[in-house]
Amino acid sequence: MSPNRSGSTGFHTVPPQLVIPAILTIVSSNPFNADNTICSEWARDLDIPRKRETMLYTGCLYQLMAYSSSLVEVYSHLTPGVVAIVVEGLRRYSPAISPLLRMFVGRDESYYSYASNSLRSVAMLLKRSGVDFGYLYEEDIYSGVYLHEIGFIDEFIEHAKRVYEVFKRNRVKRIITVDPHTTDVLKNIYPQYIEGFDIEVIHYSELVDEEAIEGLSHSSRGGPLYTVHDPCYIVRRLNLYRRVRSLLKHVRIRDPPRSGENTFCCGGPIEGVSPELSISIAIERLRELKDTGASRVVVSCPICYLNLSRASKRLGAGIEIIDLPQLLQQVPSGE
Repeated sequence: MSPNRSGSTGFHTVPPQLVIPAILTIVSSNPFNADNTICSEWARDLDIPRKRETMLYTGCLYQLMAYSSSLVEVYSHLTPGVVAIVVEGLRRYSPAISPLLRMFVGRDESYYSYASNSLRSVAMLLKRSGVDFGYLYEEDIYSGVYLHEIGFIDEFIEHAKRVYEVFKRNRVKRIITVDPHTTDVLKNIYPQYIEGFDIEVIHYSELVDEEAIEGLSHSSRGGPLYTVHDPCYIVRRLNLYRRVRSLLKHVRIRDPPRSGENTFCCGGPIEGVSPELSISIAIERLRELKDTGASRVVVSCPICYLNLSRASKRLGAGIEIIDLPQLLQQVPSGE
């Protein structure tokens, strides 16, 4: 049985606030209408080669999440009628209208800095682990995962084909991914729709040499207490949560009641439909994490990081959210 394809008729059946980023993906290749140069800015001074059979591919999700709050803020102040007008305008006149949206959808510089640091940490971890890899730079484009997640299958297929063409043109045989959503869509979804998809997809955590991070500054005998938020996709789609825990074996960890295979959502996926429901779920999760007594929460997904950070600000929780690659990249002073 072939997967269901909604085609453009889906524009009339999906909530308008979800259609806006879908149309923007079709028009500008990403759901926030951002300039695609933002995808590779983090790597400018790292001297990563351009030509390798193994390529690091960010899929731009980390970077694009810096625009998420701004877009949600824009349409949260619009009436359903105005949102519908914007959708219709984008459908009919997107080349003219989409540049205007950049005046209203801005970048959260603090989050963008976090995202860049996380990606740099991934690259450094791979280098320390002896992995020979290259980077696509200006061809590191968005994966199209959002189109698939909301059911615009025909549009997703067209976008995925463009991404696959980039890989083939660069003679890529293996892709190293950095976030669970991009990993899942390339590893499990692309092969369903792209005939002959023959590229190996591997999450960076699977390549990190544990000996290369033995200098992690917080040993199990002391240092701060951490708790781990296991992202749904890491657990249920990729089965990588045990690998993440193995990389954290030198860190003091206390798990919340809902962890591992019973992990609880951060609330991020529902944000486009109901921002308040999303933040309420994140607050519930953060309280559970804080109740472990830990002072820091380790995450391994940019969406989880963003939503739990919002919850922390809303609660004034005084608990730090830290991304896995940034934690793993920490080494004792003097090294």
